[in-house]
Amino acid sequence: MNTRKMLRPLAVALIICALAHCIASCGSTPQGEAAKPVAGSMKTEGKGYRFESNGWIYLHIEGGPYERGFQHGKLMAREMENMRKALTHDYFINSDLRWPHIVEAADQVLTR
Repeated sequence: MNTRKMLRPLAVALIICALAHCIASCGSTPQGEAAKPVAGSMKTEGKGYRFESNGWIYLHIEGGPYERGFQHGKLMAREMENMRKALTHDYFINSDLRWPHIVEAADQVLTR
């Protein structure tokens, strides 16, 4: 049997264990203890707020659907823009199509 084929399940198992350990320990606070905001990270919009603690973003929004959407958009605007840039870059790398073409196609499909 090929050595690579034998080692592949072991490598996959090790990666899964390492990821599980990272997820379990990443930014955790002792059980029952509230997260403490990093100084200067608290932002508010209406009844909503967000703060950062231990590498995590905590977001609280409340109100009707419009208010919640508005608060979410205002409080997470930087992260949403970063995600759009990352997805645009990823799509550019993995596709022959370009972003303006996708936007135009979506506009045609969704505005019929």
